[in-house]
Amino acid sequence: MKVLLVDDEPFELLNLQVLLEKSSSDYGITSAHHGGEALKILESEPMDLIFLDIRMPVLDGIAVLEQVKTSWPDTEIVMVSAYDEFSYAKQALELGASAYLLKPFSTSEFYDTLQKVERKYHEKTKAKPLLQQSLLEKTIRSGDAIDEHVWGQQFGFVPNAVAAVHAASPGWRSLFLEEIKSSQIMIAPEPIDGAELVLSTNQHMQPVCEALLRCKLLLPDQSFWFGLGESLHLRTAWEEATRQLQDAKDSITSRCLRFIQEHYQEALTLADVAKAVHVSPTHLNRLLKKVTGCTFIEVLTAIRIERAKELLKKPVSIEYIAMVTGFKSAAYFSSTFKKVTGLSPRSFRRG
Repeated sequence: MKVLLVDDEPFELLNLQVLLEKSSSDYGITSAHHGGEALKILESEPMDLIFLDIRMPVLDGIAVLEQVKTSWPDTEIVMVSAYDEFSYAKQALELGASAYLLKPFSTSEFYDTLQKVERKYHEKTKAKPLLQQSLLEKTIRSGDAIDEHVWGQQFGFVPNAVAAVHAASPGWRSLFLEEIKSSQIMIAPEPIDGAELVLSTNQHMQPVCEALLRCKLLLPDQSFWFGLGESLHLRTAWEEATRQLQDAKDSITSRCLRFIQEHYQEALTLADVAKAVHVSPTHLNRLLKKVTGCTFIEVLTAIRIERAKELLKKPVSIEYIAMVTGFKSAAYFSSTFKKVTGLSPRSFRRG
């Protein structure tokens, strides 16, 4: 867990740090001496847990708590105070604090509180992807408007821009997240309708697009396409993004079909076509099947047979037709033609 300690007293910061380090070496601990410094740290690196003193100069703990719960609602916060005033504790808990420690606290009190907050954090972390996915699917399927507070709770921001991504390998996720770091950009837990979602705000559309383009360059052997959409309504943004994504896919399919039509007379292989349109052979075959309903061999055979039908109307030999339509032999051409059309070439010619 990433833990932020916020207190204007250096001794109190040291005490909290020592207690945490005795508990476990797995904490990433950062310190801030007042509320303003704490918020600056959070903007560059969100935290999982904050121990937050109430009485501080510049910005007190209650003001920091309010801002944290607005911008980083999943962060667990333990308020720490030397003032035994019920109003502080009540106000802090109403604003979303997870616990309240009164100075001077005992070691056992500290560890009991830490254990309670960690348990709450881990339970929430497990459930969060399911809640996020449910909210996204509900919005995209039904188009229902979702309250901004709910978006804030689940995502930390209100998404009004979407990138729909199709990638042959899940490795693009780590590359993308290395390229772009922001608390207002995230990848949805699960794909929807076969496309992965990058959620953001319209202010972040340009860096999202640039990061996705860099991913495409860094994955030259992978099939990688994306589409972008933005709207006040997430469903509308999603529909635009998926339209763009489909256009990108279809352009690959169109280039593939055009290449086959131009080279069907040759001893054409799936690898030849895949190289020409810059995708992997496996992915191209899968894409053809999805878009046309046929495999590469079926598409190639259909194009050759259609050309053969035209030639059979002319006074040329079966051997010549087989040769110029890319079949290995007249016998293979005849058996394939009959399998596809139900007629032998000679029967087809007789009409």
